[in-house]
Amino acid sequence: MGLDKVPSDATVMRIVNDGDKLKTVNAEQLSSKRVGTSSCPQLEVALKTWVLQKASNHAAINIPMLRMKAKALSAASDGVEKDKIDFSYGWACRFMKRCGLKSYVTHGEAGGADEVAIEEHLPRLQELIKQYSPEDVYNMDETGLFFRMSPSRTVAAMPTPGIHFNMHTFPNIS
Repeated sequence: MGLDKVPSDATVMRIVNDGDKLKTVNAEQLSSKRVGTSSCPQLEVALKTWVLQKASNHAAINIPMLRMKAKALSAASDGVEKDKIDFSYGWACRFMKRCGLKSYVTHGEAGGADEVAIEEHLPRLQELIKQYSPEDVYNMDETGLFFRMSPSRTVAAMPTPGIHFNMHTFPNIS
């Protein structure tokens, strides 16, 4: 088999007994000494599906949002034992590791501005600005209100381009 030494009987028996579990691990987990298991696999499948769906739509997901969605999915499902999981920061990090997800820094604003909305509202804005003197008009192009800033990191399976979206949607994790 090309091994440097013959594996012990205990190693062979552990591999045989854990065969079904080993078939379901991803490539990152194969390099670990221990394979992480979940106490609620249905919840984790649903949460991973949600993360991948949001990532495909270029929505930024940070760890607090991930934890909020996990709590919401747990409350909505019948089969999840809510006392088993505390949805802590550590739980979220272990979930991400089990699912092959990472927290990536987003760069730039690939989503950019909504061109249609700009074209639609620009004449109205120009009309409003006309009533003020030029020294009273402030250019807010590069200034943002921090409470509306999108997260600088996102949870995803691979690096994603930067995004720009309205954070009014943060409380509504759907």
